[in-house]
Amino acid sequence: MVSRSKSFSWIKSAGGPIWRNFLLGGIVFWLPDLARAYIQKTEPSRMQIWLLTLGMPFAVVVTYIATRARIQTHARSVALSMLLGIWALGPSMMALAWTALDRPPSVTALVIGIFVFTILPPFTLMMAGYDLSILALLLVTAVLIVLHLKFEKGRGLFRTTGGNEAAGQHQSVPRY
Repeated sequence: MVSRSKSFSWIKSAGGPIWRNFLLGGIVFWLPDLARAYIQKTEPSRMQIWLLTLGMPFAVVVTYIATRARIQTHARSVALSMLLGIWALGPSMMALAWTALDRPPSVTALVIGIFVFTILPPFTLMMAGYDLSILALLLVTAVLIVLHLKFEKGRGLFRTTGGNEAAGQHQSVPRY
């Protein structure tokens, strides 16, 4: 019998932490909007829009801090992975929220939204305008870019050496 760790070792080598942070960022950011839509089943009030505008990015920043504190090595950018997840999962999560508002998209539109819009993240910006979450999306984008530049400079989505090769020092990066 193949051990569980060996059977899923290809996920770690294919960028497991990238996907974990990708999904974590997208779900943590869009979940408050999705939960509000399913609980209330109406359009948000002005106060709820402002609460979501500040609460959604706040939840992502708290998750970012907790994730960065938990990870021993920082070979990959957590902020960029989370940001990519927010932009890629946005159309799908907004389409799910709209189903609670008795405005479900057609099956064709939902399939297109999941496959095409996820590949083309600029649609997230357009759909966030209709969803009234565009300010939250722009705010979290700016905050995660600042966090990346401040705390993860020189790190990308994939393994990097941290910029030491410019100084002539080649270090190996520990694997996850």
